[in-house]
Amino acid sequence: MPGTFTCHHCGMIFPCNPRIKRQKYCSAVFCQNARHNITTKKKLLRSSESRMLHGARNKRWRDKHPTHTYQNQYRKSHPEYVLSNREQQKMRNNKRQKRAPSMIVKTYAYKAVSQQQQGVAIDIVSHTQKRRC
Repeated sequence: MPGTFTCHHCGMIFPCNPRIKRQKYCSAVFCQNARHNITTKKKLLRSSESRMLHGARNKRWRDKHPTHTYQNQYRKSHPEYVLSNREQQKMRNNKRQKRAPSMIVKTYAYKAVSQQQQGVAIDIVSHTQKRRC
């Protein structure tokens, strides 16, 4: 009598199919899709040829379906989206301007920090030279 296994995707317990050795996924569609996606990702990581073919296939699709035409069509057919997006962007811009720090630079502070860093560097060099002797 066959045993049981726990599906790696949904976590439910099922009886093993005697025709499938080392069964890890149940027959549910979403579990099979997860199995397929995982094996595809592993194959792309392992094989440079698969990555090259996958990239070429994606490039062909992108060439046939340019993004800017889709965006233009969407904006023409959804004017309410354009208006709401414009208002949201104005709000984001206003928030960013309020949080922006002042552009005044304190030159004396920079000189003091750089002099301290140089002093530390000189001390480190002198200590290492003393140890070598």
